[in-house]
Amino acid sequence: MDIILIFVFAVICAGLVKGTCPSTCSCVDDSSGSNVNCYSKYLGRIPALPNDTYYLDLRYNNITEIDVQLCKEMPQLHTIYISYNLIIEIPEITFADCEQLYRIDLEYNKIRSIESNTFVNMTNLYAIYLHNNEIFVIKPFTFVDLPYLDYLHLQYNKIRSLESNTFVNMTNLYYLYLHNNEISVIEPFTFVDLPNLHYLALNINKIRYIESNTFINLQKLYYLYLQDNEISTIQQFAFC
Repeated sequence: MDIILIFVFAVICAGLVKGTCPSTCSCVDDSSGSNVNCYSKYLGRIPALPNDTYYLDLRYNNITEIDVQLCKEMPQLHTIYISYNLIIEIPEITFADCEQLYRIDLEYNKIRSIESNTFVNMTNLYAIYLHNNEIFVIKPFTFVDLPYLDYLHLQYNKIRSLESNTFVNMTNLYYLYLHNNEISVIEPFTFVDLPNLHYLALNINKIRYIESNTFINLQKLYYLYLQDNEISTIQQFAFC
């Protein structure tokens, strides 16, 4: 009898630890964890999900916010697709516990601003997709200490300016897409912490002046797109 009770208790505890698959979604387990597919399920919020979720697809829903407990509840989360939703803002600590996160897809939402410390100390993060939103401001220290980030997509937004402390200690960033925005001001030293940058797209903006030290320390930059702006002045040492 005692053995049976112990077995039942163990099964119940295992279920609590792992969590269950939402009835509206499909879940497949593999060696990495649960692959959860909630694609186009008319969801208004992120449902309770298995604690071992590794891959999460929430595209084409009506989700308006991301729970700040997201990665506390799913510490193994590696990839999240949450594009084509109705998200307006991302609180600054939303991804604070997402140490294993490799890819975040947030494009085609309604995001208007990105707070400081939104993407900080995410040491495994490889790609962030934020294009085709309504972002008009990026707060200082938004992207900090992302040593393995290769791709950052911010194109097709309404960004108006770039401050010098926006991109901090991002030594591996290779591609930075900022085209099709409303950028008119780029502060000096904005890109100084991007020594490995190879591709920088700033075309189709409203840039009028390029100040000294704007593109300093970009020794590996191979592609720089500045066409379709309103540039009238390029100061000395702008590209040094």
